[in-house]
Amino acid sequence: MIDESIVEYLNNADYVVANVEAPITGGEIIAHKPLVHVNAPGCIEILKKTNAKVWNLSNNHSMDCDVDGLKDTIRYATENDVLTVGAGYNKEQASKNASALV
Repeated sequence: MIDESIVEYLNNADYVVANVEAPITGGEIIAHKPLVHVNAPGCIEILKKTNAKVWNLSNNHSMDCDVDGLKDTIRYATENDVLTVGAGYNKEQASKNASALV
């Protein structure tokens, strides 16, 4: 849930860049460390509601669900016409719009 005054404010912006702190995946979570961050696909509705047309994937939890979690996140972005920055399968891809990776 998000306060409607915040939604209204964000919807008045040309672009909202959301920091997607954890991968968005509905897949199996295999923990390789004590604490794994993950977002359920349902979070996409909140991101859409807040006008988040760009997702920043560059953070320390992007790979918490390994490559499959990153692939799922990029696929969800592509399916929802969202641009992504900051992550990819190599340095060149990470510096560009990663949605083209799917």
